[in-house]
Amino acid sequence: MLPGQGDHPPSFHYEYSDDWARWVLDHGLPALPDVLCDDDEVPIAYWAGPAFGAALFRSWSSPRGEETGHTQPDVNNDHHAYIRTEAGWEATGGTGGSAGPNDNPMRPGDYPERLAHFIGEWQDGPVRGVTGVVGAAARTIELIDGHGRTCRPVQAPLGWVIVCFDALDEVTIRVLDSDDEALLGAARTPGRW
Repeated sequence: MLPGQGDHPPSFHYEYSDDWARWVLDHGLPALPDVLCDDDEVPIAYWAGPAFGAALFRSWSSPRGEETGHTQPDVNNDHHAYIRTEAGWEATGGTGGSAGPNDNPMRPGDYPERLAHFIGEWQDGPVRGVTGVVGAAARTIELIDGHGRTCRPVQAPLGWVIVCFDALDEVTIRVLDSDDEALLGAARTPGRW
């Protein structure tokens, strides 16, 4: 167990990723380690809405091999998606993400203060989501979907965020600063992200 963190999984080893995701959806992000170890998968962002949740993890991906000329591992951001049930968070069974080079994967991103940008999208069964990056001015993410209006404080120690929603819903997502001014506002229809 990590110091001062309560009853969460004993380490960031990838075998505990599902346990970490459920813990994060209920408790928020833990203190992040300074170093990403070889077998770690560390939660770096999450969204816990009234019906759906997702956690974004940072890990090392496997080297691509000598045939590509690229033998250093890339940093991977993987999402894990969940449906909220009376019994707790039920995994959708899908994960996925993107990888790229990064020599210091636990260093916060150097993003402009008022940046808010969604980079990737995904869908796991009934859950659709987006990942993105935000600057220091981002304070709140607002989602308007078929379940109503959900506002969550931005908790992005590395600058990454994740939002998820019903794949069939029309949604509006806004990233707001401390004065509730929009850094980003995006409306999307199903299948058109």
